[in-house]
Amino acid sequence: QLGGADTPAIGFAVGLERLLALQALQGRGVEAPHPLLFIGALDDVAVARAWRIAEQLRDAGISVVTGGPATFKNVMKQAERSRARFQALIGAEQIAGEPLILKEQAGEGRWQGDPEALYEGLRSLGVDFPQHAPHTVRNFATARTSS
Repeated sequence: QLGGADTPAIGFAVGLERLLALQALQGRGVEAPHPLLFIGALDDVAVARAWRIAEQLRDAGISVVTGGPATFKNVMKQAERSRARFQALIGAEQIAGEPLILKEQAGEGRWQGDPEALYEGLRSLGVDFPQHAPHTVRNFATARTSS
């Protein structure tokens, strides 16, 4: 119908929303865990840096979400909606070498340092990282090929 060459495909339906609604009615609803860290980017250059840092932290087993590029106000809204325990913002200042500020969203915890040292910053704020199950250290989502 859209034109082009024939493309083999497959489709299916699960009805996932109905299963979740049924679980909620039975009082067995499960809330998804919140991420540990939100990294917001204030401009396009910061987005690439935030993604790289987030990927390194995910490889270490840390739950990270990213947001931006957006204004400071909108990135802060994204951080709040993420319901992450900690937040960090990357802008032109951090790209130029200024320290990154890592803050606890609902508490007083605060760390300042190199963006590449966020793991140590989280540890200094009392995050106790569990040991990884062998299958979570490297999986299809984090596997990369070298260029």
